[in-house]
Amino acid sequence: MTDSMARPDLRELTRRLEEGQAAEVVAALTGPVAEEPGHVACIVVLARALEASDRPLEALARWRAAYALCPDSPVIRDDLRRLAASVACVAAAETRTSRALEAADQSLREDEPYHELDELIKELETARIVPDPKLEPIDAGRLVPDVEDVVSETLAKIYANQKFYEEAARVYEKLAVQQKDRKDEFIQKASDIRQRAS
Repeated sequence: MTDSMARPDLRELTRRLEEGQAAEVVAALTGPVAEEPGHVACIVVLARALEASDRPLEALARWRAAYALCPDSPVIRDDLRRLAASVACVAAAETRTSRALEAADQSLREDEPYHELDELIKELETARIVPDPKLEPIDAGRLVPDVEDVVSETLAKIYANQKFYEEAARVYEKLAVQQKDRKDEFIQKASDIRQRAS
């Protein structure tokens, strides 16, 4: 250290650091550490002050400098490992957050075509099926006999939206027979639909 700069009182600076004056300690030690880069004690106190000032990357650089000068010190080694692990965890979390945001943004872009599909579904739910009067009725013998057994909750909703309440109720009753685990739910829906018709 040159004569132009007095050696800092590390005990006083450590006391000030413990009192929460980390920014003042950083300001007091930055010049002396630059002036005398081999003063390990100053570097250690500066590293702790930088950590307390929420400047972990700068603190990590100072801990590494202290370790390079004094690799046998368990205090320096342990604090370097602790801060390096902490910085790595923060970086990993930021990377995960960044990746999650990118994935969400990508998912939104990929879902855009489905918005049109959602609109189409809404239109179909409110649409009415109007029979074409020009079509001739199909002979009952040509129909597959088990077609009437093909039911779905969507079909029941379509019937209900079109105010074909009795048909919707019958579909719910068939669903109650086919799906035993939801039997009570479908029977209740059939009952509710029939009450709407009254």
